[in-house]
Amino acid sequence: MQGAAGVGKTRLVFEASRHLPGAGELVVLTNDDTRAVEAATWLANVGHLTAILVADECSAQGRFEVANIVTGHQGRIRVIAIDNTGEPPHHGSPGIWLEKIDVPVAEKILTQNYPAVPSERRRAYADLSGGYIRLAADLCSHDSQMSQAGGLGPAIPTVQDY
Repeated sequence: MQGAAGVGKTRLVFEASRHLPGAGELVVLTNDDTRAVEAATWLANVGHLTAILVADECSAQGRFEVANIVTGHQGRIRVIAIDNTGEPPHHGSPGIWLEKIDVPVAEKILTQNYPAVPSERRRAYADLSGGYIRLAADLCSHDSQMSQAGGLGPAIPTVQDY
């Protein structure tokens, strides 16, 4: 799965997988190529575990390496690779590209997750984020501090991450 940073790739995988029976024992999450390769190797060598390996921040090269490791183990190991580099998958492998969401959809998400934030500020955060839901959510999570400060100041360290 690919898309720009902040469009909700990791959240989508989390929300989808958390509803799986036994997800806490089934899902293995890594956050870079090295850890993804290590986890894939361990899972392949153990020989009896069933798992979904979520390889977050996994480059095209990392996806290629992990795919080679789990070849022959698809009956018990599945991999979801998440990437924001935009590198095309090797050998024409299928992939999913997530786009940033529309501002009205961002507003609905913020309404469900941040009901205590006044609607006009949720709307402003959805608009300011330009459809990057992680940024909009971070603004909502800092809303009370920003409201007290009278500006974006308290959220600036988070915003600079984008």
